[in-house]
Amino acid sequence: SDAAGATTTGTVNITITPVNDAPVLANKVAVNVDEGASVVIADSDLRVTDADNVTSQIAYTVTGGPSNGRLELTTGPGVAISSFTQADIDAGRLNYVHDGSETTSDAF
Repeated sequence: SDAAGATTTGTVNITITPVNDAPVLANKVAVNVDEGASVVIADSDLRVTDADNVTSQIAYTVTGGPSNGRLELTTGPGVAISSFTQADIDAGRLNYVHDGSETTSDAF
């Protein structure tokens, strides 16, 4: 307002520039599997969230291991994989298959 009390109205537009939020590791739990057997890696075992992406866009790349078994998708049994998505985990498609060796642990 001015000295006489007159006012005016207007609109100010604000543009928000989004930032890339880092993914968050929500769950990383050890799983148990019998020697020579397989186990589904569930979202309660391994889960990453990302505010910027849907689960099919959250990709995992295995850079080391497992050395006593393999990871595979239920859609391709017997085929070792080195990448998968959070959507694969959420749908129950990710399996760890132990190779039957006399080992007590593995990791990836």
